[in-house]
Amino acid sequence: MPEIKELIEGIAKDHDEFKKVNDERLAKIEQSGHNSAELEEKLDKLNRSMDEAIAMKERLEKLELAGQRDGGVAGGDEHDALHKSGFEAYLRKGDETFDGIDKKAISSTDANGGYAIPTELDRQVYVRLGKQVPMRTVCRVITVGTPDYKKLVSVGGATGEWVGETDTRNTTSTPELKEVTPYMGERSAKPKATATALEDMFFDAEGWLIGELVKEFSEADNAAYTSGDGDKKPRGFLDYTQSESVDGVRTFGQIQKVLSGASATFTADDLLNVVYAMKQAHRANASWMMARLTVAHVRKLKDEVGAYVWQPSLQLGQPNGLFGYPVVESDDMPVMAGDSVSVAFANWQDAYYIVDRVGMNTLRDPYSAKPYVEFYTRRRTGGMLVEDEALKLLVLSV
Repeated sequence: MPEIKELIEGIAKDHDEFKKVNDERLAKIEQSGHNSAELEEKLDKLNRSMDEAIAMKERLEKLELAGQRDGGVAGGDEHDALHKSGFEAYLRKGDETFDGIDKKAISSTDANGGYAIPTELDRQVYVRLGKQVPMRTVCRVITVGTPDYKKLVSVGGATGEWVGETDTRNTTSTPELKEVTPYMGERSAKPKATATALEDMFFDAEGWLIGELVKEFSEADNAAYTSGDGDKKPRGFLDYTQSESVDGVRTFGQIQKVLSGASATFTADDLLNVVYAMKQAHRANASWMMARLTVAHVRKLKDEVGAYVWQPSLQLGQPNGLFGYPVVESDDMPVMAGDSVSVAFANWQDAYYIVDRVGMNTLRDPYSAKPYVEFYTRRRTGGMLVEDEALKLLVLSV
């Protein structure tokens, strides 16, 4: 796409100018011992320019690669088609007849009542959440049908031995297994539309509902997966106990933290210490996670030979890189301050699981917010740390 090519050229130009201005700023500090407000302002403008161009590039890439579709389910059996048709009538007019379909199969057994959102629409909500929630873009997401999902994790203990072809085989130790369970919570949303809009045949009721649910769920989801306390909500990875102990020494379920060498900030060397605190097997598919303002700081960092460690993506579909690892922006990560966990580095697919209970229910309420019709919608989701060795945290010194 020509637009993407132009954006990439603009990002490369801004990045070159950013490095030039930052080199000038560093030289002035070294010469006079004072920072330059004028050069800091230039860097801020270039940062904002790169942020805007990168965000636009990512949006255009998604449209290009996804063919401007949300990825809804195609086809489906007759039951699904009838469910979808009946559900649209329910959205628009409160029609609960659902002709040709067993209402018991789609009605909620919850005391609040309501009806199950059709599979296709449910899928579209989760596809869009997967694109807009940073944690969902990198973590393993699984769907379960029961509330008692558990996962067994090996925490070592298995042994083996080298033997010759005719040597006696001795009994070896069996691995030690730990059981981990997700911290689940129910999240509700109450999107509203006027009865007049719902009755308008040109109003896309299903598309409107999907958009409103994604908007209301996405912000709460990412905050919970990041720092939720596990009380009626997912437990975020930042809520787990942190320890300076290395792999193989820490208690299972604790996350290793690496302290920065300076108060309330960090250097390129600190980031390298985080990278090499992780075993090679996990590093292969690892990525960084940090807030947007932390990325602005990272763009100024250089390695020991004077090369900038952050590199913008100048290829279609490739993320921005830091020491060769992708950078995921999440504004639910703490800002830079003393004792803050401002940077996470993880093989997220191994480290953290997001667990969704299958299906969402919605209850049409035309009475509580007249002249609006409310759609009280509920879903259950959870999260859990699975492999603590696959996640490292950079904690800024006090």
